[in-house]
Amino acid sequence: MKSEILLISNVSIKPFFENNIINKNFSSIEQLDFYNFKFINKKFDFIFIHYELRLEDNFYSSKIIKFIKIWIDKINYKNNSSQIILSNFIEQNHIYNNFFIDLENNNSHLIKTKKLNSEIININKKDNKIIIFDLNTLAAEFGLKKIYEKKYWYIAKIPYVEKFIINIFNKIIEIKNIINEKEKKIIVVDLDNTLWQGVLGEQGINGISIDKNYPAILFYEFQVFLKKKIK
Repeated sequence: MKSEILLISNVSIKPFFENNIINKNFSSIEQLDFYNFKFINKKFDFIFIHYELRLEDNFYSSKIIKFIKIWIDKINYKNNSSQIILSNFIEQNHIYNNFFIDLENNNSHLIKTKKLNSEIININKKDNKIIIFDLNTLAAEFGLKKIYEKKYWYIAKIPYVEKFIINIFNKIIEIKNIINEKEKKIIVVDLDNTLWQGVLGEQGINGISIDKNYPAILFYEFQVFLKKKIK
């Protein structure tokens, strides 16, 4: 089933290429700027909130978290049926002028990013309907030195290489499929000497036992157990 998704980010992460898997799963992909609260009055199945830190020499953690919370409040107010997927941040040493920032400095890029990711977890604790997207792990698995592309950035403000954007959407599709998949469970049991003590066809209704006396209580407890499973 195709879904509609809204991307909210400070960079362009909307696919700029044709991809059969993405096209098969999404009928509409739209993007809004992270700092523009001009919200579209439209229902989206999924809303993906993302913020790229690497492009900022000096970022303010409290401001970013504040804006994320504003977006969540706006989405919940206007689009409460949408599933929010909130991305965490990529933890890495940030390079300025070809040198690494001192990690002993509490204001370093890496330490500030770790604190931001802790804030993301806190947001999830307060609203467990929000799904946390682990971009940090996805980037580490892909290779931190391989995810960025200067060419795309200068042309269209796209920070990531095509393959990494595909990886992001593949993970979103996994989340989408889990949410959309209807859970199907069935418990198949025998009747005689399983749900009750005795054989109904041979002993009749008065010949079987299911009460709180031993051994019939074992069959009674089993039925109680099954009833709890279907609630």
